[in-house]
Amino acid sequence: KGRGLGTGRGKGPIGVPYKSKRRICYKSPTSGRVRCGRPSIHASKTGRKYIMVRKVGGGTKRLYLNKQGNIPKKYRP
Repeated sequence: KGRGLGTGRGKGPIGVPYKSKRRICYKSPTSGRVRCGRPSIHASKTGRKYIMVRKVGGGTKRLYLNKQGNIPKKYRP
């Protein structure tokens, strides 16, 4: 029956990424270009939800979501 598989619509088990319902536009600080899309929401082993974003200078970092499922204003792209 497909239990436990992330289909991109529902909230699957902890640790399985699923697509956000909300669209986010990422602004590049260096080039000024904007990329829009629906980020994948991951969960850490402790259950905290986060999305992955690109870092300035290369690599990725985790932006942890608050209890309402939003990115804190301090870290919004």
